Amino acid sequence: MKRRIVLIGLSVLALALGGLLTGCGSQAKPPTASISSPQNNQSFEIGQTVAFKGTAEDSSGKAISGAKYSWNFGDGSQGNQADVNHSYKKSGSYTVVLTVRGPKESAGSTVKSEQTAQITVKIKSSPPSASAKATPTSGEAPLAVQFDGSASQVPNGTISKYEWAFGDGAKGSGAKASHDYAKPGDYTATLTVTDNNGATAQATVKVEVKQAAVSLKPQARGKTWEIQLMTTADGDNDFDPGVVKVQPGDTLRFVLKSGVHTATAYCPKNSKKLGIPAAAADTSLCFNSGMLVKPGQSFEVKIPADAPQGTYAYFCVPHEALGMVGLIIVGQPSELSQKFLDSLPGQAKAELQNDLKGNPAQGG
Repeated sequence: MKRRIVLIGLSVLALALGGLLTGCGSQAKPPTASISSPQNNQSFEIGQTVAFKGTAEDSSGKAISGAKYSWNFGDGSQGNQADVNHSYKKSGSYTVVLTVRGPKESAGSTVKSEQTAQITVKIKSSPPSASAKATPTSGEAPLAVQFDGSASQVPNGTISKYEWAFGDGAKGSGAKASHDYAKPGDYTATLTVTDNNGATAQATVKVEVKQAAVSLKPQARGKTWEIQLMTTADGDNDFDPGVVKVQPGDTLRFVLKSGVHTATAYCPKNSKKLGIPAAAADTSLCFNSGMLVKPGQSFEVKIPADAPQGTYAYFCVPHEALGMVGLIIVGQPSELSQKFLDSLPGQAKAELQNDLKGNPAQGG
């Protein structure tokens, strides 16, 4: 009898010790870490908010309430919630690790029942945006245009290159550029900007180059007539011929034969009272050869195609008072005012009056 009791007691003791040993040696199965967002290898831009979502699941796939989360975003930043937001400041490829632990596990426990999950996120810089302006955008050929691309931007970098294609085969560079369009046509100028990461963007601007308007101003082509400036052997100073009749488009060539002379028009620009037809502007045939000192020196005056008809007077600066004056009659002659004639010095008045009565050399 005693023997049976001892055996039963030993059996109970063995069962008790076995249960105790089994309880001490077992561990709860660690939760499974899962990252549902973002997807592995998903791409984002610098500064963009990335929503990270993680779960801790039991063996049946159910979320474990009260689990502890630890995120390592791969750029030195961390998070400790199941769902966290994070943004990256630099481009690159980052490995993100989520670590989960059961709700009853102490952070300082020497036995860790934890699991991790990881994904890779790719961060790229935002592409540049190009802006192209032209001033002016329309005009007659040849047209000089100023281009400006300085409003182009890169949100997270710098623009390293500006390249222009002006639409007529010519190219340029720089944030600002200029180009001359020689021929009429509709042109599209293209700006390509490249940022410090090699990303590019383009912008275009249209330029209309018009055919230059045809000038209605007459383009007369005439003859060339020579007038000699001389000092004769007996000391006279003359223009030869003293009166010449020409047509619009003709050319007068004043040639020094001897002495020192000028061919200077009576006009305000030459500090003289007006000696030209009343219908003519102050600048009509307002010329001044300057001092001609070497025989053979010449000075040419082109009769404008739109020059008013009439009589034009001119003189030699050093010899005006000695009567060295001349007349140019364009088309039909006109009278010189008495007031003008009375203002002339020395022999100039008498000489002009004689010239007006004479027979002019006929040009035209």
